[in-house]
Amino acid sequence: MALDIRTVERELDKMRAETLGDAGVVLEIVIKQANVARLALEQNRRDYQLEPDRILALKIKAGERELDKLNADMERCYRNLVIQREAIGVFDHAILQEIYAYPSIK
Repeated sequence: MALDIRTVERELDKMRAETLGDAGVVLEIVIKQANVARLALEQNRRDYQLEPDRILALKIKAGERELDKLNADMERCYRNLVIQREAIGVFDHAILQEIYAYPSIK
């Protein structure tokens, strides 16, 4: 039984697209989590300015740590997506900044 080269190429293209899609979905999830964490942190900072409080100070510290972790996760996910794109021969990544816009992603 001979394999049709076009069938194999279509299968490979499908697998490549799925891999890139998965990497993009993971990045989108982390960006959304970071946006939520950033908004919560900003609100806690505003509340603290109005009425300083020990509990809010602790929430702010925890929020900063969470946001730092999420920023590192975003950087890792972004790099993974770039690596996967380059592995299939796509070297122009300018569009990624438009699709996955978040200030800390470079």
